[in-house]
Amino acid sequence: MKISAAFSLSVMALALSACVTAPTQTSPVVTETTAVVPSISEETPSVLPSSPKTTPTVVTSEDINAVMNAFIVRKDNAQETLEPVTTQSSIKAGDLIEYQVLLTNDGNNRVRDMRVALSLPQGAEFTGVVSPSVGTQASADGSRFVFMPIRTTAADGSIQNLPFKQYQVLRWNIQDLGIGATAVVKYRAVIK
Repeated sequence: MKISAAFSLSVMALALSACVTAPTQTSPVVTETTAVVPSISEETPSVLPSSPKTTPTVVTSEDINAVMNAFIVRKDNAQETLEPVTTQSSIKAGDLIEYQVLLTNDGNNRVRDMRVALSLPQGAEFTGVVSPSVGTQASADGSRFVFMPIRTTAADGSIQNLPFKQYQVLRWNIQDLGIGATAVVKYRAVIK
């Protein structure tokens, strides 16, 4: 099954249903991201969430600019390359996608203790690969976060790692973002 680039950009946009919070002296504002969300035709296989929300928003201080990019991860002779997802990209089930969110401090003050939470898109299965990996938290219900991996108690009483396909949200804590500095958070998912 091939998936159009319009679909992939929509998935990318939905993945940036992000919540970025940073303590600042100004009130938080809701801003639209710079991602373009193309419409999806009926011929395009849709694995988008049933929610009518198709435009991502970022809740942040007015000083943080968030941009999301998506790349198809290609391997050729054991060499990994990242191919930017564009409207001409052809994405199919089984393709590995790397999502990158760039958070730039455009303000006049350092930002400390900023939390970045990214919803994982339906139609793509999280692989467990994140960056930065130290201190990354995850949630299976969107509200309770724990450090990765998420552990659960099985019926027999044993403690097991929750399968990555059950993760819904990833969260990072950016300790310090200087004036003009950019932090990058990444994760990888396979298209179903």
